Amino acid sequence: MRNTPRKALICRLLLGVGILLYVGAVALAYVGSMGLLGYTADPFWAIFLMLFGMPWNFAVSFGNLAGFPPVLGNIAVLITPLINLWILRKICRGRR
Repeated sequence: MRNTPRKALICRLLLGVGILLYVGAVALAYVGSMGLLGYTADPFWAIFLMLFGMPWNFAVSFGNLAGFPPVLGNIAVLITPLINLWILRKICRGRR
């Protein structure tokens, strides 16, 4: 499959939108969990971040069942969406 300029543009746009969504989800999780801007502190504000990191968050949940500390799970929820963005970047670059 040839990598045409149009496909490259679409890929870059998707990656840019993904990065913006990730930053927005992290901001929402931070604002909601800290109770900033007059909102009540609630851990469910991070649901968008968790959905953005699927399917890797399932591995994190199995790690929590295995007895790992919950702090590692919280850090992993922040990192797992970056795996999806990295995969999208690799797909966009194609074979070189």
